[in-house]
Amino acid sequence: MEDAVIRRGTSTGALLIKIGLPAILILLIIVPIAAVILALSSESGEGVNTGNPSQIAKNEIPAKYMPIYQAAGEKYNVPWNLLAAHHKVETNFGEGNIESYAGAIGVMQFMPCSWIGWGYPSCGGLGDLDIGWNTLLDLSVIEEYGGFGVDGNADGKADPRDPEDAIFAAASYLAANGADDGMIEEAVFAYNHSNEYVTKVLEYSELYVEAGSVTGGGEFVWPVPFTTEITSLFGNRPDPMDGSTAFHGGIDIAAAGVHGKSVVAAAPGKVVMSGNAGGYGKAIYIDHGNGLKTIYGHLSALNVPQGVKVKAGQEIGQVGSTGRSTGPHLHFTVEQDGKEIDPIQFFQ
Repeated sequence: MEDAVIRRGTSTGALLIKIGLPAILILLIIVPIAAVILALSSESGEGVNTGNPSQIAKNEIPAKYMPIYQAAGEKYNVPWNLLAAHHKVETNFGEGNIESYAGAIGVMQFMPCSWIGWGYPSCGGLGDLDIGWNTLLDLSVIEEYGGFGVDGNADGKADPRDPEDAIFAAASYLAANGADDGMIEEAVFAYNHSNEYVTKVLEYSELYVEAGSVTGGGEFVWPVPFTTEITSLFGNRPDPMDGSTAFHGGIDIAAAGVHGKSVVAAAPGKVVMSGNAGGYGKAIYIDHGNGLKTIYGHLSALNVPQGVKVKAGQEIGQVGSTGRSTGPHLHFTVEQDGKEIDPIQFFQ
């Protein structure tokens, strides 16, 4: 899995289209925006990513958990979407195994000694031994031994199997390890001590926040939440394969680490093709009605079959380099009544 990074305030920067402008011009644009974001964060005293849920979040996250993430995030000054991402990766929102082979328990996968406190007698360097459930739930014991167990729903006990308790405890743990001070990656690493885990959690965390469209408005959802960098525009261009001039009937979206990242439907519609499409490689065609169609080419994975209806922002595949391609990118085409038109107008 490729590296992904989440930092506070990145959603505004993500609205910039990068099409090879000189580096100094990019800096002149980004630095003032960053200064404004920093000022706003300082004035609020929060500094927490409180972005709106993306369409992916709305489609994927059970609605009952959203207020819990938000309440826990507000209490511990931790981004709500980071908590959602941990919940997704750990147990798929409680639908996966809540007792791991390593001894972690509950929907957020706490080790018993982390929950109750490593100062507890049977935790002293030997692992999670002889801790009964009644002891594990006891708030006075957790307080005495410095554990991270939390009574999130105020029922008088801290139960790692209870989603509310577990999510509040995860927020407390992440905050204690630097998330409330902006050290997101460090906090996530402390949770699991795996770089692969960090990458996965941060990727979901980024996907769950609404990035907006490329220019801040428009009819379409941006099809690659990971990046808004455009490497080739619509119109005539040198063919990357042989250097000849050729018409490019869409836009190419790419950035370092984009391979395998999510591709989402730009608008609601019906998948009319999901499979191999010659030069486009693995591709998905979506019919949006009224003669409007979008095409997603060079995918590495097809996550929706032909014939299904999809929502705007729903994940449909992953970026790849299949077909006639020189490297990982998404080729995105918009057709109106069979004629290719410039996709950028749908993001303005």
